Amino acid sequence: MIQMLDLAAIMLSRFPALLAADGKNVMLGILALALGYALGSISFGIIIPRILGGTQDIRTVGSGNAGTTNVLRTQGKKQALLVLIGDVCKGMLGAWLGALILPGLWGSAIAGIGTVMGHSFPLYFNLKGGKGVATGVGALLVMSPQIGSTALLVFILVVLMTRWVSLGSILGAASLIPLCWLFEAPMAVVFYSYFMAAFVIWRHRSNIKKLLTGTESKLGEFRKEGKQ
Repeated sequence: MIQMLDLAAIMLSRFPALLAADGKNVMLGILALALGYALGSISFGIIIPRILGGTQDIRTVGSGNAGTTNVLRTQGKKQALLVLIGDVCKGMLGAWLGALILPGLWGSAIAGIGTVMGHSFPLYFNLKGGKGVATGVGALLVMSPQIGSTALLVFILVVLMTRWVSLGSILGAASLIPLCWLFEAPMAVVFYSYFMAAFVIWRHRSNIKKLLTGTESKLGEFRKEGKQ
């Protein structure tokens, strides 16, 4: 009994230090999230067409989405490639910086989520951005190259077989859940992957309706059909 009381006393004496440490981690997590959001808000899908193509706002043409696919369909391959590289790299940078702020995978996961949210709801562009796929993959490649590259392979195979970029994005995101189990991912990677799976599918809800009704545009068809 005395030993138990002594142990309880020791734990209570250490509680303020533990609370302070946890409080510090919370603050670092908030900082990582905020930094990721600020970084993600740099929308290459808007900036590059404005600089190189003279398109003042990519969201006023094509599908209205500030992502690689809409840039490809309305501005061409060169600008689309630059947008894709920029979006992937900012996801990778966000995850890397997050780990510097809050060491470990949790820092990367929190900053990665912030970067994806910034990409989708950019602070500098009226909260209307892309769907977060390329940026999300970039962050995941830093946290788990195996899961990130395998999900990317799923996306590529689906697009090659169907020419539906949206379907590739949806199935690539959905594959993250079994991939976490297959590769025995750490909890931080599981948390990030589940978030990405749900978020990407939610962001593609209008595309899902079009896929079900057979009205979704395939890669290379958009210019012929016009804006939808």
